[in-house]
Amino acid sequence: MTPAIGGSGYVVKSLEAALWAFHEAKDFREAVLRAVNLGDDADTTGAVCGQLAGAYWGESGIARRGGRVWQRSPAPGARRLAWWKVTRRLVNIGRLLLLGTHWSGVRMADIGKTTASGSVTLNQPLDFRSDTVTRPTPAMRAAMAEAVVGDDVFGDDPTVITLQERVAHLLGMEAALFVPSGTMSNLIGVRLHCRPGDALICEADCHLFYYEQGGYAQLCGVAARPLPGQHGVLTLEQVQSQLFPDNVHFTRTRLLCLENTHNRGGGRVQPYETIEALCGWARQNGLRTHLDGARLWNAVVASGIAAAQWAQHFDTVNVCFSKGLGAPVGSALAGPAELIHEAVRHRKVLGGGMRQAGILAAAALHALEHHVDRLVEDHRNAQRLADGIRQIDGLRLNSETIDTNIVVFHVHSQRGSAADLVRRLREQGVLVVASGPSTIRAVTHLDITTADVDRALEILASEVAGLS
Repeated sequence: MTPAIGGSGYVVKSLEAALWAFHEAKDFREAVLRAVNLGDDADTTGAVCGQLAGAYWGESGIARRGGRVWQRSPAPGARRLAWWKVTRRLVNIGRLLLLGTHWSGVRMADIGKTTASGSVTLNQPLDFRSDTVTRPTPAMRAAMAEAVVGDDVFGDDPTVITLQERVAHLLGMEAALFVPSGTMSNLIGVRLHCRPGDALICEADCHLFYYEQGGYAQLCGVAARPLPGQHGVLTLEQVQSQLFPDNVHFTRTRLLCLENTHNRGGGRVQPYETIEALCGWARQNGLRTHLDGARLWNAVVASGIAAAQWAQHFDTVNVCFSKGLGAPVGSALAGPAELIHEAVRHRKVLGGGMRQAGILAAAALHALEHHVDRLVEDHRNAQRLADGIRQIDGLRLNSETIDTNIVVFHVHSQRGSAADLVRRLREQGVLVVASGPSTIRAVTHLDITTADVDRALEILASEVAGLS
């Protein structure tokens, strides 16, 4: 008997009912939709999903990498990928059911949304919290699975070596070191340039000062002299007054740290002439320079200025692979060979020595090859999001200039707090971050499509209106 359709979803009572959609309608989406509405009976759901995967494997295939799994193709390679994709998605359905997720409201349109990363989602939230939330693409996962590995602590992982050489070449540096995180990379940079009792100059909202627990003080014994910038940008006049005389009463200023693009500055690309002037002043006064370039790739795409041209002004540069580039883990610190050789020792004592790290390095290499140029799509989507926010009464952009993929906006006090709006948006399936009492940050990335931006703006407008 054909199962009935009613209310907000399908009601399924048997395996036969779920399989009907596939065998009769030849519609895998409808079959999955029926399967997931079994409610709390996770064991039965698992059986249904297994049968659906088997039925689909026996009678269908997929048309293209990253495509929707219900499209047909006779290619054996596509069939192998189809089995992996179908099984993974059905397992995820079961996992969500075990977590108590309510699926009675799943819409047909929500099954099979393909993101830029090639992921297919099932009614997942629109996640604008950060560009770190991206999931590896199928091609990236394949590269990781096929990576040739060794023991990186012994220095013989060939994929890690290839990545480090690639990063050094892109940045015009002699050498580079693969590390687990940007926080560790920045910390190693400080340790290379400073001794306990020294001081560094930085912008007051930079990631190194604001989001890294003061690691320079905890673990390096280094003081910071933060200066307030304009959307993260310092001026030459500000730093010129920050050098103490050579006197036993004062810290010794040893390092200038800059961030490009600037996270809390709304993804601001540092003006190139400002970088040039600040680093030139630092050299003239015997200071070393470190660039937190976690999102340097965004600056490269937005400005058209090559990574090596940005990097040439700095002694060391940190770059990240797990933000806009979409890799799951990893950053790299680049600089002169002598300094990077010393950086290996610092990485080890900080717990960053990894063994078969080539699996992670392979993801970073894939990202460098395939995900840099596409950052322009994220920037375009951020502009679209900002354009929509300008039209919503009660919201105001933190800056009218949107350089890259980060949009920061203020909530008018009459509409409540940023936390109130973040909570309401979460309830409607849109995830953003309150970056202050009245400010919210939204970040576009390769798992966010233009349609996602438009849908998020609809929900945002509705929820802001509800706060009046």
